[in-house]
Amino acid sequence: MLVAWAGAVWLTRSHVPAVKAVEEGLRALAERRYEHLSVAASDEVRDLVRTFNSSVTLLEEQFRALETLGEIDQMLLGSAELEQMLESILARVQTVTRCHSVGITLRDADAPGRGRSYMAANGLTGLPVSRVELDADMVETLADEKSGLTVTRCEEHRTASCDR
Repeated sequence: MLVAWAGAVWLTRSHVPAVKAVEEGLRALAERRYEHLSVAASDEVRDLVRTFNSSVTLLEEQFRALETLGEIDQMLLGSAELEQMLESILARVQTVTRCHSVGITLRDADAPGRGRSYMAANGLTGLPVSRVELDADMVETLADEKSGLTVTRCEEHRTASCDR
């Protein structure tokens, strides 16, 4: 009986504070507060807290990306000029992706096989645009993808992207 009581006391002291902290953290997440937990606990519960903290980080990034996409949708529906809209979109995409540079290439309707690439990069001012030639395979791929196509590569020292 004494052993059972001692075991219950140990479980209560080692697990309950962490479980309560996770419960509080879940309540905070429901209110879009992304709070990491720091609770002293046994190995099993420490793994739970680590997993919770990793999930909080991922959820925060995903919610920020969704909010950014919502802002981009609002800009697309607004009456902004194309270059102002692209500048805002690229700045938001660069923030969400944490890339050093991002770009959008739009096909020219009046010049088959050609497009305009808009770039935003750290330290770059304005919205530089350059005319580019799209190879036949790329034009065919873009034409076949009616819902749009995004090709992205983000590396530490270089980034490439193509959007339609």
